[in-house]
Amino acid sequence: MFAWCAALKAQRHDVGGLEVVEEKKVGEGGFATIWRCRVLADTGSGDADVPNSMALKRTFCQDEERLESAQAEAELLRRATTQASQ
Repeated sequence: MFAWCAALKAQRHDVGGLEVVEEKKVGEGGFATIWRCRVLADTGSGDADVPNSMALKRTFCQDEERLESAQAEAELLRRATTQASQ
């Protein structure tokens, strides 16, 4: 019963200087879920054009190899979005 109730509470995250809250799960796979999130506050992203909403990928890193893979993917996406905005 407790786990079911806890699942109903919206999760908050600090991602790259943005405080976001999960609104709706929009995708799911074997090792990750994708959430539509609302941006609550800019706590130091350094981005002048912060959107009102964004997608958040929550990856389940069960070992060091998956953690390294997730970190490499995050860095690739960070570089791609930085280059696209220039």
